[in-house]
Amino acid sequence: MGDLKLNGATSGTITLTPTAVAGTNTITLPASTGTMALTASPTFSGTVTATTITSPSATALTLQYGGTTGATLDTSGNLQFNSGYGSVTTAYGCRAWINYNGTTATIRANGNISSVTKNATGDYTLNFTSALPDASYSATLGGGSQTSASSRIYMEQHDTVLRSTTQLRCYSLNGSFAPTDSIVFCAAVFR
Repeated sequence: MGDLKLNGATSGTITLTPTAVAGTNTITLPASTGTMALTASPTFSGTVTATTITSPSATALTLQYGGTTGATLDTSGNLQFNSGYGSVTTAYGCRAWINYNGTTATIRANGNISSVTKNATGDYTLNFTSALPDASYSATLGGGSQTSASSRIYMEQHDTVLRSTTQLRCYSLNGSFAPTDSIVFCAAVFR
């Protein structure tokens, strides 16, 4: 393991160095400027006093590991990170995702989707748990069928029918472009 360095707003760094012992260490940051408590298992006692843990006024908060920038929170609130691709860049989070059975509209797993409404064969409305900031999102759809090998399912997302900050309507079509239910239907929404 290496050190984790936090660059100061104007100068200096705070370096966190992990111990070489087994166990779990937890750092709890204060809600504002003040003292943060360190707790560990099996035993540890003490405190670390922070000068300030508030948003910097002119620079970004940067996390480094072994001298390499791993993540940055810029002054606009954008989270940027390097996940092994060679550069630190803004992350665009998946606002909602789902894996469901299109035949029964039964949700297998999801994030930020409260329910699926089956409007008709191959016609679904995905209802978001938390509203998106606007309807200018990107929806990626996919799915499949376990019927004959020649059966191909095409997914088409219609923003002219219903696309809002609270729901997305989507369709499942077979190779002849007729509505059909997909046993596996997946969607991911990015903004």
